[in-house]
Amino acid sequence: MNGINSSFSNAREEIGIFPYKKDGNIDTNRKITSSIYRLNTKGDSSIRYDPVSGLILNTGKGIIAPLGYSIVDDVKKKGILIEQPPTGVKGIMQMLALGRASGVIAHESQAMHVLKSNSKLYSDIRPLDPPIKEKTTPPYRMTCYR
Repeated sequence: MNGINSSFSNAREEIGIFPYKKDGNIDTNRKITSSIYRLNTKGDSSIRYDPVSGLILNTGKGIIAPLGYSIVDDVKKKGILIEQPPTGVKGIMQMLALGRASGVIAHESQAMHVLKSNSKLYSDIRPLDPPIKEKTTPPYRMTCYR
């Protein structure tokens, strides 16, 4: 594999190389795209994201996110419990719609795609402002070991 489209995380540096500037920071000028992560909830929920503290408040039945999302580690560092069921964005949005969770953290674009795919099932789900985080996706070169 020559590359992957993935946001930066320390764990991903074990399998690949991100572009750095001379000052040691990630070179965001070489980004491929940005990923906006939002908390999605049902319309009647009191759950909310506090951008000052970085906390998700009134979590009720809990927060879920897809497996492998780098945002999960960022949120867990704030002491927030997140479950990661073995399903994708569509599956966790269905869980939210059926009342099995109070919130879903997902890429904005993926969540919107799912919500538009079945407006009847997801009519009561809404993304909350402000976003939890925006991450840049710099070019990422994989190093394969065999």
